[in-house]
Amino acid sequence: MEIVFESLGPETVKALLGKKFSNRQIRLFSLSGIDGYAFNSAPYYFPKLVKQALEEATRGDDGIMYPAADTRLQLLAFHMLFHGEQFANLDDISSSKYFGELAILAQQAGQPCPVNIAQLEKRLHESGHFPSRDLIGFYSRNNPFVTQQYLRKEFKPGLATLFIRDFPEQTTLHEPIKNYLRKHFQVVAEGPITNELGTMVADQIRGGNWFVNQMAGEAPPIYWFVCYDPDPQRVTKKIARNYPTCDNMRIVTSKRHLRSLARDDAGETVRIVHASDNSDDAYENVRILGLEGNENIKRVVAGLRIFDV
Repeated sequence: MEIVFESLGPETVKALLGKKFSNRQIRLFSLSGIDGYAFNSAPYYFPKLVKQALEEATRGDDGIMYPAADTRLQLLAFHMLFHGEQFANLDDISSSKYFGELAILAQQAGQPCPVNIAQLEKRLHESGHFPSRDLIGFYSRNNPFVTQQYLRKEFKPGLATLFIRDFPEQTTLHEPIKNYLRKHFQVVAEGPITNELGTMVADQIRGGNWFVNQMAGEAPPIYWFVCYDPDPQRVTKKIARNYPTCDNMRIVTSKRHLRSLARDDAGETVRIVHASDNSDDAYENVRILGLEGNENIKRVVAGLRIFDV
């Protein structure tokens, strides 16, 4: 059993669960995956989907708060695709141990029951709750199905996207960050994140998760860079264990250096910069930013593409 908590905190949840005996294994996850309550260093569910479930939940006759049936259907679809099982047949999921529950939720939601992987994916895409590629990268660890289904590599190393996050007390670092990136990469395009673009980027990139901690809240992105590295560095074995989808060591060293410049009042490092792990993640971010038509980016992408499209 998986339980995702938001504001109660893990100790309160543990205390509530401890009032009764159970022989079921229970795993606790925070909405944002912070404070060690994460799945492979990431939120267990797409945070935007969990927020929706919490906001719309109503109390049932048993006193338990329940999200709408359609949202519960999406949560189960998400679980089946990214945490559930290794599907033997992508075109027929009726043998899944979750199929009976899926059929019940679909009926309650007044929708046809998904009968294959494509229909599960479509349900999440239509609702805007299909996770970004960078978040899927975390789910893919030790999960061959997720890796094969969603992480097909289309680009050679060399493309990167980086984002400055909104930490008001760190604004003096913005220019040094820009200068560092211009020195160590070819900055193909850059710009501020405002208005509708800000909402779209915040919802989709980094799994829609810009949470810092319970005290600080969120620090969404406010400035973007699309960079090209003509000489990407091989990733070390140690880094590959922690960042299995990373394809360029320079991204890691740059991100770590820039974060080391930012410190909070306690002297702790502030994650002021978010960076893509690989060229494929970076290109997805390019699409989210609406930059596929940028001529400079198109030239770089054409040289890195593995497959003709």
